[in-house]
Amino acid sequence: MGSSPSSLANSTRFDYGTHETVNLSDNTCSEENCVKPHNNYRQILKFSMEYLPEEYRENDLYELVKAMAGLTVRISVMYSSKKRMKRWYDTDQLYPGYECRGSKTCLLGSGRIADVYQDSTLRKLCQCPQCRSKQDSGKRETWIVLVFTATHVVYDDTEGKKSKLKLLYDCEPGGSKLFHGATKRWSSTAGDLCLLECVTCDKAVAEELSKNIKYFNKLWRSIETKYLEDTKLAENDRKYQKRLVIIVSHPHGGDKKISVGHVISQETRNIKTDFCYNWVYDAQTCKGSSGAPVYVFGQNWFKEEYVHSGGNTTVNYSTFWSERDKQ
Repeated sequence: MGSSPSSLANSTRFDYGTHETVNLSDNTCSEENCVKPHNNYRQILKFSMEYLPEEYRENDLYELVKAMAGLTVRISVMYSSKKRMKRWYDTDQLYPGYECRGSKTCLLGSGRIADVYQDSTLRKLCQCPQCRSKQDSGKRETWIVLVFTATHVVYDDTEGKKSKLKLLYDCEPGGSKLFHGATKRWSSTAGDLCLLECVTCDKAVAEELSKNIKYFNKLWRSIETKYLEDTKLAENDRKYQKRLVIIVSHPHGGDKKISVGHVISQETRNIKTDFCYNWVYDAQTCKGSSGAPVYVFGQNWFKEEYVHSGGNTTVNYSTFWSERDKQ
């Protein structure tokens, strides 16, 4: 018999020693050598309404999952910063990437595109090979792309500048868009959440992403409103043990996949001077899932943001969030 939600919740102390980036030079990170289950992953094109638990089979939620998948990126980090801290905040656990700091690497994680816009007051340069090779690149129209991921995936600007963010088009075999280089808008090493900024000169991609983001935001607002007004919460048990969790990530650095699970508990923690909280859940994740978007049914994704941070053999954890993070 498997562990009950209550027994799992009693043993869900956040394990700062875990993380789920892929090191391509380490064969133990491959799917073949992974000890975690893979049976509940679904490829994007094979995802259907039937994959959702029966009480959650709603069109808005189904559309939100597809939109979320369209905004998920694979992040390749080619250098480990000399400034990576030695240990997780207030623990004795080694911080991911510390052992290879100051050297070339090839770590993979995931992230979510949160916004695309143009800044009329400051023209930023695109770092794609075409723009970097042209003398008039400063005159080209560009768009700023914001991406949420985990801090342990991209630690600082020295790593960001040597990173690539790949957006895979699931409906087009082999189709993808690369964003070259990134800078940090802000980050929390203790909470393990950060916001990256990329620049693109591709108008078609920027417009398509903007359209998808607006649709995605409309859907989560609609779902949140219905969740808050749902008079059958107690009957459906959604708010507690049965509350849905959806993650879209690049397990083992491969194709995007969707995993569906439930909340086990919510943790609270005082980090420095902030009161923070995160989610503990059973949705499947693997190496490569670090930084992937974590959607908890009914959450306000404009007010609070979670991405996948790590896990152990029993449960998985999101990053921590505080109200100050968006100030």
